[in-house]
Amino acid sequence: MFYRLCILFCLFFYPVMSFAEDKKEVSSPTETVKQNYKVAVFDDPPFVVIQDGKYSGISIDLWEMVAASLGIQYTYYPIPTKDPMVALDALIEKQYDVLLGSVTPTIHQYKKAKSLEGVSYSRAYFVDTIGALENKSLSHFIFITLKMLAASVGFWVLILSFLFVLYVMIWWKFERERIHDAPPTQLPTTFLKGIHYTIWLHLSRGHGGVPETKWGKVSLIGWILGSYISMLLVSSSFISFMTSNLQNYQARYLKISDLEKIRLVAAKNRLSTIIAQSAGLSPRKMDTFEDAILELENNRADALIVTSSHADYYLRESGNQELFLAPVTIQYLLYSFAFPKEGSLKKQVNEALVQFHIDGSSQGICKNYLSKSVTGCL
Repeated sequence: MFYRLCILFCLFFYPVMSFAEDKKEVSSPTETVKQNYKVAVFDDPPFVVIQDGKYSGISIDLWEMVAASLGIQYTYYPIPTKDPMVALDALIEKQYDVLLGSVTPTIHQYKKAKSLEGVSYSRAYFVDTIGALENKSLSHFIFITLKMLAASVGFWVLILSFLFVLYVMIWWKFERERIHDAPPTQLPTTFLKGIHYTIWLHLSRGHGGVPETKWGKVSLIGWILGSYISMLLVSSSFISFMTSNLQNYQARYLKISDLEKIRLVAAKNRLSTIIAQSAGLSPRKMDTFEDAILELENNRADALIVTSSHADYYLRESGNQELFLAPVTIQYLLYSFAFPKEGSLKKQVNEALVQFHIDGSSQGICKNYLSKSVTGCL
């Protein structure tokens, strides 16, 4: 009887004990990462956009994907600066656990401070370029359009001209007896004069009627087919060339050496400005990006040194049709999340970033903020 009571006791209380053990495991998981992080952000469109107390942008969206995949909690702390180097100082002082924005390890090359040794960076999640924003010039655009026209259709115009001259020569040789539009005293007497006469006759009056000789008919059919095909090739070549090269050819500045000869402007305390100076350029420094834009719009500068991402976001949000990004690259930049050197979060973040790169999740974020020509999410 005693054994039966023991068996009943075990069967009754085993599920309760098992449930209590499972509940204990769920409530006290093994902590591989910290559960509440101070995430520093600075207003830096399109990477961090702070508006009405809400946060968005490429860095924000990607960080929130990382945090959700790792199951961690965090709180945003806005830093009152637009300078990533100033924001890094706050991270170095261990006021925060993560820094979001256009932060790049390249800063180490241009701000040689011992304190920067206390910073570590995640895997790069965005590739950017430093370039130039310039004003559209109507006179330059017309000149380049004509140049493009000559480059794209010049070959076919030459072929068309050759076919016409060949047609006229054959026509004159075999059909000259039928050319009687002019009085007998004014008819051409030499071969060259005959060609000259026939060219003007055909330009003003078409092909001059149905030829009677076999070679005259062959020349007429050849000219009609050749001219038709050539004109199709001219139009297709022109359209293809214009659509694929218009953006590049409308720019006046295609190389760094072109920027050395013009009036440059840049925003103060930007990494792009510092790198441009190291490349031998001498931009006039303005207090803010908005001030630099005004200088460019008022024709007090020829080009603005800026990263492609910031320029593209500004043009997209402002709807400015007078400025465009020139196809010149001063240097490439790679953006990452920044952490204190001894932080434990970097490894988990890198694993999440690799997974997002493989499944294409990170690439989709860029499309929400940038145009197709500038998207650089990795």
